[in-house]
Amino acid sequence: MQTLYVDVFFLVNFTVDILAAHIALRFSKIRGSVRRIVAISALGALVALADVLFIEALFISLLLSVLYLFLAGRLITGQARFFRRLRFVVIYVISEVVIGGTVYSAYSLLDRYIGEEGFSAVGAENRSALVFSLIILLSIGVFKLMILLFSNLSNEKTVHISISVAERCAEADALVDTGNLVKDPMNMYPVLFVKPSFAERLLPENVITLHNIDALDSDYRKRIRLIPVSRGGETHVMTGVRADRVTAIGGWGKSELEVTIAIDKEGGSYGGYELLLPSAALEDVV
Repeated sequence: MQTLYVDVFFLVNFTVDILAAHIALRFSKIRGSVRRIVAISALGALVALADVLFIEALFISLLLSVLYLFLAGRLITGQARFFRRLRFVVIYVISEVVIGGTVYSAYSLLDRYIGEEGFSAVGAENRSALVFSLIILLSIGVFKLMILLFSNLSNEKTVHISISVAERCAEADALVDTGNLVKDPMNMYPVLFVKPSFAERLLPENVITLHNIDALDSDYRKRIRLIPVSRGGETHVMTGVRADRVTAIGGWGKSELEVTIAIDKEGGSYGGYELLLPSAALEDVV
């Protein structure tokens, strides 16, 4: 007859759920609330405990798991779009399987080769808690290292962009920026910043300089936006333009983006690129 230590079982599942939620949020690029993560992880540990103690039917167990995942995805991701929420749930499940399998396998190996003799100074319950704690701490360290590694690899992410305005079209590589949170106040679209050197290939000079606007035809005048941007504690207004089509081109194919173009007249470039694309514009693309 096997003995189940409820407190140890709850603690292990609670810790694994927190770690899995953290990893899923990082890879899904979603900001999560600490209180919601803790609450959902505690609920997940209770669900796992109830499944072991009270539920024998496989169908009920699967249904309870699906309901828990739906609730976790809904509460932790907040107002995220459906595909981002689905991505979070998928990564969350994979993370739980990988972490849980790692913890169980490591515990089985330690229990087989160390057993009671290696922890003779502590009781059986304390021995289990100690071994699980050591394994979870090791798992957290390994996954933290993986997150840092993948984060560093993705810091210089770029994507090829094609922009069409009226009868003009221009293409260039854009640097993807996670810190670009500027929105077009008219439609709340993310803002794609372009340097004047790129804008000259796409727009009339009157639009770039905002000079002699009356000389432009009505189509161009309707496209012009004023985009407020905060920099260094001060608010600047940039010239914005609504494009006919903005397309991201990558290994996944072509996808149209809902963005507004803003002309950044400050000197320099974006790490050698003429375009700076907010990562929010690619949320449901890559």
